[in-house]
Amino acid sequence: MMKKYFQFLIISSLILISFLMPRPVEAAATFNDVPEWHWAYDWIERLYNAGVTSGCSQTPMLYCPLDSVNRAQMAKFLLTAIYGEGYTPPAVGNSTGFNDVPTDHWAAAWIKQLSMEGLTNGCGDGNYCPFDAVTRAQM
Repeated sequence: MMKKYFQFLIISSLILISFLMPRPVEAAATFNDVPEWHWAYDWIERLYNAGVTSGCSQTPMLYCPLDSVNRAQMAKFLLTAIYGEGYTPPAVGNSTGFNDVPTDHWAAAWIKQLSMEGLTNGCGDGNYCPFDAVTRAQM
């Protein structure tokens, strides 16, 4: 368990460092609501190019930088950042392991896998709270 925790910390640190070191992006802005002068432009473009996010709208392409991210979305972001764009978590099976995440929830497989890897215990009382906003402290 401790080994898995340290592996997660190392992988997470490397991912965060790679995203915190912005590099100039040569192409035009991907998202209509994130102009090149936006303070997070380089990071957002890198997340998009790495397949971690596709934004909040495809027509038109929007990122919605002022919107909060909920715990269900964060489960997908984390696993995609760790395993890459093509990663798909295993099938959910009969239970997600959380009282408030039904097996037909869009992020059920992502949430269950995040838990199976020991990266979350949910929010307490057997729940995951998929619609709660992710706080900076939880990040």
